[in-house]
Amino acid sequence: MLSLFKHRDDPVLQSERLHLIRPTRKDAKTILSFYKENAKHLDPWDPLRPAGFYTEKYWNVWCRKAEHEHKAKTACRFLVKDKDVLVGLINFTNINRGAFQNTVLSYKLAASYQGQGYMLEALNMAIPYMFSRYHLHRIEANYMPRNIRSGALLKRLGFVEHGLSPAYLQINGIWEDHILTHRLNSEA
Repeated sequence: MLSLFKHRDDPVLQSERLHLIRPTRKDAKTILSFYKENAKHLDPWDPLRPAGFYTEKYWNVWCRKAEHEHKAKTACRFLVKDKDVLVGLINFTNINRGAFQNTVLSYKLAASYQGQGYMLEALNMAIPYMFSRYHLHRIEANYMPRNIRSGALLKRLGFVEHGLSPAYLQINGIWEDHILTHRLNSEA
């Protein structure tokens, strides 16, 4: 059951086992621990880490930036928590207005939570929220062809493939092809 309630001066999305909250500066240490614990699992799917990535200072800056982006409505980021344990992150970035009304979705889940429906559950809360609260027409999500799990997840969420983009993003130091997908707001 999805519910919204006030927390940290902002809504929290909650299901039976998860809650999604916006990151604040208080979360920097928790996010850093998440990345340290999952480095081996996440590195093959992410860009090379910038200098200082594995420091609390880096994540304090990131959290401040996330708060600013939220206020400016240029991005919306969520921490995915099972009770008090950070199990994943969801990012809606590059929110475009005008004729486009679009955002780009990215997500990551801790290695030990893979294959248990956590990200499906989290995105089934976050996507309708973004469509209704941000009045978006379209959400993009792109994945590497070898990331079978991500492709299956997006398909289950109703994302439609619309092409392959060669050398789309530099991931872990290598230019990787990506399958481009999107989901339209059925109520827009």
